Amino acid sequence: MKLKINEILLVAGMAGAAFWLAYFAPVDYSGFDPLGNLATTQAILQRGTIKLDADRDRLPGYVNGWHLREKSGHLYYHYPLGTPLIALPFVWAANRAGWDMTNRDHDAALQNLLSALTTSGACALLYLLCRLYAPVGVSCGLAGAFAFGSSIVSTLGTALWNVNAQMLFLLLGLW
Repeated sequence: MKLKINEILLVAGMAGAAFWLAYFAPVDYSGFDPLGNLATTQAILQRGTIKLDADRDRLPGYVNGWHLREKSGHLYYHYPLGTPLIALPFVWAANRAGWDMTNRDHDAALQNLLSALTTSGACALLYLLCRLYAPVGVSCGLAGAFAFGSSIVSTLGTALWNVNAQMLFLLLGLW
């Protein structure tokens, strides 16, 4: 499918609105389940392991929460490793810029950026999926209603949940 310039601008506007809403929203759940996923990514990059033992003292408030678990004397992120693996290039770039994912502020800032990017990507993919079956106006209305009227923007935009990448891959698969 080849998009015309007006469609490209329309999709960019919708995706931009989704990014803006997610990035600048006052709601921040980066300290809940996603807390520790980017620290795991950093451990993979720096030490080649998913163990967070070396960061134990630099993870205040993380240990013994529901998101980090001890097993056989080692500390691990409790949730699936999909998000930490997908975040590898982003954490690599953030580390090169001097960011440390064991720093709560750096972690929250990168989570916010990545959640806004996945939210805008989902919005664009929704439009492209709708466009396979409907004309421009209907596709725009359906994609907008689904993105902004469902839990896509209001959930994906609050933190870097494991479902963020899942949503993108599901939409890519459907498209």
